[in-house]
Amino acid sequence: MKHNYHSRKVRQLDRLIKEMKQAMKARQPKAFVDTIRQKIAVLISNLRGVLSTRQLAHKLGALAIVFGFSGAVNAQQFAAPIENPFGFAIDSTSYIGGFGVADLDGDGDYDLLMGGYYGAIQYVENTGTASSPAFGPSQTNPFGLSSTYYYAFITTADLDDDGDIDVLVGEYYGDLVYFENTGTATNPSFAAAQANPFGLNSNSSILDMPSFVDLDDDGDFDIISGSIAYGVGPAVVYYENTGTAQNPAFAAQVTSPFGITANAAYFQNPTVADIDGDGDYDVLTAENYGTFAFYENTGTAQNPAFAAPQVNPFGLIDNVSDFIFPEFVDIDNDGDFDVLGSGYYGSLWFFENTQFNASIDELANNIAIGPNPFASEVNFSGDAQLDLLEVMDMTGKIVHSQISLNGSVNLEHLKKGVYLIQVVDTEGNISRQKLEKQ
Repeated sequence: MKHNYHSRKVRQLDRLIKEMKQAMKARQPKAFVDTIRQKIAVLISNLRGVLSTRQLAHKLGALAIVFGFSGAVNAQQFAAPIENPFGFAIDSTSYIGGFGVADLDGDGDYDLLMGGYYGAIQYVENTGTASSPAFGPSQTNPFGLSSTYYYAFITTADLDDDGDIDVLVGEYYGDLVYFENTGTATNPSFAAAQANPFGLNSNSSILDMPSFVDLDDDGDFDIISGSIAYGVGPAVVYYENTGTAQNPAFAAQVTSPFGITANAAYFQNPTVADIDGDGDYDVLTAENYGTFAFYENTGTAQNPAFAAPQVNPFGLIDNVSDFIFPEFVDIDNDGDFDVLGSGYYGSLWFFENTQFNASIDELANNIAIGPNPFASEVNFSGDAQLDLLEVMDMTGKIVHSQISLNGSVNLEHLKKGVYLIQVVDTEGNISRQKLEKQ
């Protein structure tokens, strides 16, 4: 009976793999493809131990990378943390605060905005490259930025969809302060601070630690934030953007959204990415005394639902600092999410994601991908026959996927920004390139 049960599961898996490839080739709606993806994920879980990893990967073919094979994100592991990497120098005026990571000057690599002493905002330019960062000296309140009250917990995104990076800061006593970038993607210039714009109304008595993310997959940026209030303690809160990508409007604060419950004595500072590569956003929080908690999204991109937290997952090590404020970011441009964290008194900690280090041969890069930057068409050249394309935004979310390629793909529908383009050939070799969409 058990043999027959597993035989049925194997046949179901084969059928669903075929259906998923056909749906992707026919450009079926993303929600339809995601439904098939979820069914396949359940079957893979049921058949682990019955079929070997090699057998499962063989059945999936080019889709193997989607489900955690061939060095995909499910195999991630973080190395021991390095303090003050890439030439980073602690500024003597730094104290405690969060930080944002963005290509603020439009040169193709990630720069830092860090919370400094008494709410000053420190800009640290990456003077290296996307794959070999080198951080220069910090600059206080550049580009027209101004200090916030006491603390500065920073998040960045193109909130008004005009092609440049805007800044939101959580400050002491709970105000959320917005700096609109009225300059350009390469020459930022920030307008005067606005407190609690777009209907934002923090109920925090002490502070908010915000992160921008499109958590409900409707095309605009929502806010998920760590919050501390007198008499309530730490919580994770959510502000849904009920407006549009160009004209944000935020609904009232919701506490413990989608099943995320407080797991800390003092605070929770969230960062968000599709860390397990299943098409929806997961959450990592840093808590008191440097502990990490990981909340896997077991729902969907449109309807998140978070599992109970896992403490210090993937080899992440705590206690490097009394407090740490993390950001998921591919700081070394190798196709996976590392963790950068700012610590007490302004130190910077680097937790490298080594998931591809042990199997670097898989990253054949035998396909040339370009141009960079691109406006609409992305071209592929090389001798291999391509079987799968995936395009991910800088939070790791798949924004375009396609089976079978004929030398080019039209990505004109994507917003301006930086994307990771990943193609898999019929031999299972993976090529990746980070490109900017103009």
